[in-house]
Amino acid sequence: MNTKIEYADPAETLYYSEGGEDFLLWSIFGYKRFGTFVDVGAFDGRYLSNSLSFAKAGWKGVCVEPVKEYFDLCKINQPGSICLNAACVGDPDLETVSFQMEPLGVYSRLELEAGAKERLKNSYDRYGADLGGFEEVSAPATTVAEIIERHLAGEAPDFLSIDVEGNEITVLEGAGLSQHRPRVIVAEANDEEHKAALVSYLQAYDYDLVRSLGNNHFFAFEPDLIERGRTIPVKCVIERHQHPKGLQFTFRGIALGKIIDEPSDTAREALRKQLQSAEHKIDQLENRKSELIRSLERERAELSQSTDKNTRLERTENHLRARISEFEAKLAEVRAIGDEKSQAIDTLEKKLSDAEEHMARHFLIPRFWPFKAKKS
Repeated sequence: MNTKIEYADPAETLYYSEGGEDFLLWSIFGYKRFGTFVDVGAFDGRYLSNSLSFAKAGWKGVCVEPVKEYFDLCKINQPGSICLNAACVGDPDLETVSFQMEPLGVYSRLELEAGAKERLKNSYDRYGADLGGFEEVSAPATTVAEIIERHLAGEAPDFLSIDVEGNEITVLEGAGLSQHRPRVIVAEANDEEHKAALVSYLQAYDYDLVRSLGNNHFFAFEPDLIERGRTIPVKCVIERHQHPKGLQFTFRGIALGKIIDEPSDTAREALRKQLQSAEHKIDQLENRKSELIRSLERERAELSQSTDKNTRLERTENHLRARISEFEAKLAEVRAIGDEKSQAIDTLEKKLSDAEEHMARHFLIPRFWPFKAKKS
């Protein structure tokens, strides 16, 4: 017997997620009136919730929140959902688990990775608040597979939403995906490395990455759901609401009622990236300009020093040339004197030779002269 599917009215549907994740989920499922979900890391069941819109529409859901303060609020905000004060893990034999809690709740996690404390402090600084830091607390442990068996009669939910600040794969390890196959999985990954790990893990179970909205990534295995998820533009208005600790800790867009228009946002993002690229190029050119100016100033200084040095060298050279000219003049003078002396010496030597020859001739001293005297 065919069961008639009832549909929710999109015009009456309210949205609470951060980036239109609940709108996209509604669109993927064709606004079918009834369905099931499991929301792991549900927080207070309202702020930035991927599941509240469905709970309000009458879907059957299970919300899992380990922080007692926010679990109590979750029961109030989603009275029709099954709310569990627990942490989802991968090991079904664990009874309790320690995790790192922080006052705002949105950064609580199973494990502290490198830099987590510094990022938390920076986040608190942006809010202008001193709320302390991480505190290790314990909560009952459970798995997604156990939740499905116990609370959904063993039937996989229409969607599984996971937001556990970096431990999404740990949660998936306890989901029993070989047996329990949520039609859509929405998992958070705050960086490309974590996203790649999610894609790789879920591909092993034949889930394809459908699309990403911010840090939330959608996976499905049914071709029609994949097609819808990839082609439907996200256009909705997020209801105004605030963080349970007050407006001070609420994202501005959420507090005002965030309008999401994906086509326009995509175009705007493309323009923003182009602007960033242009600004980056301008910065590079400005830096290059500054380098050239500094280089020019150095060359000018060096040229100035070189000019001064050249001037000094020219003066020294001119002085040396003048001294050389003086020395050359004196040398010429000395040479002239030397020539005169040489001529005088030659003259004296000639006279001496003539005198000796005369003596030899006239005084008959043969033993002193080799020539024979002429007879007179």
